[in-house]
Amino acid sequence: MRSTSVEGVSQVFVSFVLEKNADVAASEVRNKVDLIVNDLPETAEVPIVQKLDTDATPVLRIAVSAPRSLAEVTDIADKQIKRLIESIDGVGNVQIVGGRLREVEVLGRSRQDARL
Repeated sequence: MRSTSVEGVSQVFVSFVLEKNADVAASEVRNKVDLIVNDLPETAEVPIVQKLDTDATPVLRIAVSAPRSLAEVTDIADKQIKRLIESIDGVGNVQIVGGRLREVEVLGRSRQDARL
């Protein structure tokens, strides 16, 4: 087992012996994670358990930083850098790890409030 963490995201990698069925292992890990979900902080997103094909490990990792807000850097990484790399022939997947997504809060009135 090994883990990496940066602001806003943590990844935990669990390796099994070759004889272990990957589907069974993923199911077992998913069941254990489900047991502790309620103990996570309210702001934590629901953990994602997924099988990893070791033949599909990244061949390139890029760290992006700039003298801007984290939200702006994340937006640039998503809308410019990620999209350019995804368009390259032979690229299977581009994933942004970390960053801060933009949120918009919409406040409204219910029909009942509008009548008052």
